[in-house]
Amino acid sequence: HGELSGHPPNEWVMMDPDDSDPEREEVKVPDQLPVPTLQQLQQPTHQSQQHDRIDAVQEQSFSLDGLHSSDPEEELFRRLTLELTDLMQQIKNRKREPKVKKKPAKARVIVIRNGTAEGLANRQYNLVATITLIRDGGKNILVDTGLATDINGRTEMIRRLESLGVPTPSVHVVVSTHGHPDHAGNTHMFPDAVQYHGWYVHERSVFNLSNLFDADREQISPSVSLLRTPGHTSEDVSVLIRDAVDEWGIPLGNVAVSGDVFVRREDIDNDREWVPLSADVKSQALSRRTLLCKADCIVPGHGPPFRVDTQLRGRFKC
Repeated sequence: HGELSGHPPNEWVMMDPDDSDPEREEVKVPDQLPVPTLQQLQQPTHQSQQHDRIDAVQEQSFSLDGLHSSDPEEELFRRLTLELTDLMQQIKNRKREPKVKKKPAKARVIVIRNGTAEGLANRQYNLVATITLIRDGGKNILVDTGLATDINGRTEMIRRLESLGVPTPSVHVVVSTHGHPDHAGNTHMFPDAVQYHGWYVHERSVFNLSNLFDADREQISPSVSLLRTPGHTSEDVSVLIRDAVDEWGIPLGNVAVSGDVFVRREDIDNDREWVPLSADVKSQALSRRTLLCKADCIVPGHGPPFRVDTQLRGRFKC
């Protein structure tokens, strides 16, 4: 292809090997090639040096392959040794890390049922006791169990506990604030629990005296203690929970589950709500003041929980 005489431009032309190109220089081939000297033959050429390097690398790779694969047991031992060394290093690093102390979870106070007290004709009352669940330190503590003859109330209590993931065998401790039937009627529903009743503590048929026999306090979990608060009866017990939260995690401060030491919030302003039902008015008045001064929230025996504010504490000279 090119511009040749006698042919139009850009036309393919079959070349004849015998044709001569006037512009091509004639290459002269010598009649005899030079013979290399002995010294030149002994010097390695660049190409032979490259071949030597390749051969050395291949021999080295073959020797490494043989090192790793010649004995499967040695290869397995080598891998296990490396893994063990890495594991030991991880353990050392963990020991060097500063230990962060986890704060214990706060006690949780859940009202299973708000109690009521309704006056009827002929000086009768319809009484439904408050039932409270406390979850603290891995323990489920149930305070009061309701009336045995209130079948619907008992069924409601059990269903509510189950909805919280606490079936009856999962209740560890039962506290009866006092022995009246509207508060302590269903203790038999929790036969596996440790039962506190007044000064007594029992598990099934084995009884003992608690610290409340000769002291004012019994600690039953990290944040929960029992207090002697006589007055409504001679053996009233209140439950004090330190720095608690409610069912949804809202802070409550210190909570007192009072039984009938407080019937409901209204009895603070009306003595006729509690005095006629008191076995010892003077002792109960002192117990009421004790709870008001210690607690930020009170769960009464027959009403919803109520807050204790600064004004209320001032009235009782806390």
